[in-house]
Amino acid sequence: MVPATGLSFVLVHLGMSLGLNDGLKMWPLSEFTYFLLGCWTGFCFMLMELPNSFLKRQFDIHPGEPARTKIARNLCFVVDQVDSVAGGLLAICIVVPLPFSTACSLIVLGAVGHYVFNLILKQFGFRKRAA
Repeated sequence: MVPATGLSFVLVHLGMSLGLNDGLKMWPLSEFTYFLLGCWTGFCFMLMELPNSFLKRQFDIHPGEPARTKIARNLCFVVDQVDSVAGGLLAICIVVPLPFSTACSLIVLGAVGHYVFNLILKQFGFRKRAA
């Protein structure tokens, strides 16, 4: 996850250098710095899943299993989709400026993307549940 995110950041930067992402404005960083920023982002993305997992274990919710009540299931669903995305965005905001509107948009798009990725994993049999 960590090096893959670093590589993804470099590829987006290179796409901008080639004129593939003309409307996209990013930061004036070197390829290596983009790689490090991506690795940092991937690390924080994963790190932010830990508090949620810890709390679920405290409430006796086993890995991959849903919470027992509807309210708890809905709350866990939202937190599961947003926690890691928020961690990645926090990592970026620590290093480079990120407009508030961009961060809000990325939280929503990231959460939707996370859910769609889970649906794909479920479809191919890598997960039991998507939510």
